[in-house]
Amino acid sequence: MIPRVDETLRTLFAKHVALLAAGGPVTDDQIGFAPPDAQWRGHVHGLGTDRALNVFLVDLRDNRRLRSSERVASVNNGDVVVARAPARVDCHYLISAWSNETDGEGNTADQHELLHEVLTALVNAEPLVPSAVFAPASVPTGFPDVLADAELPTVIAPEDGFPKLAEFWGTMGERIAWRPAVWLVVTVPVLYDTHVAGPMVTTTLSAYRPGAEELINLGGQVLAGTDPVPGAAVRLLAEPGGVRVQATTADDDGRFRFTGVRAGPYRLRAGAQGLGSDDRPIDVPSTTGEYDLHLA
Repeated sequence: MIPRVDETLRTLFAKHVALLAAGGPVTDDQIGFAPPDAQWRGHVHGLGTDRALNVFLVDLRDNRRLRSSERVASVNNGDVVVARAPARVDCHYLISAWSNETDGEGNTADQHELLHEVLTALVNAEPLVPSAVFAPASVPTGFPDVLADAELPTVIAPEDGFPKLAEFWGTMGERIAWRPAVWLVVTVPVLYDTHVAGPMVTTTLSAYRPGAEELINLGGQVLAGTDPVPGAAVRLLAEPGGVRVQATTADDDGRFRFTGVRAGPYRLRAGAQGLGSDDRPIDVPSTTGEYDLHLA
């Protein structure tokens, strides 16, 4: 996840920090994520007159305020998959500006203007949504779906200031002077492993009084190959005779449900325009617990 956040920040600054493009199109070399040490300073000198930003991930902290014990269930190939709501981790970045202007005062002003443009870009992108940053292009191939459209909370230049800024610059080497930096905190999700809770429940017994007739609820899915068919028409017919008992329409996941059905032999029939139909005999309750229909 974190490299994808880096990629999002790089794209945001390349698009919206105008001074970076003063010498032509912004290159990847102008936005770096390595420590801003003497090696980085040499890298900046190698850029010539191009300006640069260093976006250094300086710390990671658990965000307990946004933790949740919620469980999220989804269906995958007929199995119920359960996952915990993601953990949340705060990524702390120090963003510093670098310029090769020869005049000392001009160099400082150049860096300050770069920092101002960084702040402006971050404020206008808050909360950070990767798909919006990359738009009108799509997010890069392999970008996690859970991150692409997520609203990533950000804290821009917290009021208490980065507590160890002097110590930070002191570790970067004698050639690196202490300079201002934008302290940015981006909160990212960290996914827990999922586990299969078991197959979907397709048959349940309705509540009934002792001695009364037992009624059954049943459900299944309409598929074309392995793809669900939303909107498919589904009918439950009594056997023998094919008298219609109930009819329904499959939901967005191709799932259907019939309630209050008496035990006995039936026929399930489904169809969708352009996808064919399926017709199969069933017993209610099913000995296999399966009522899916496959269009062909």
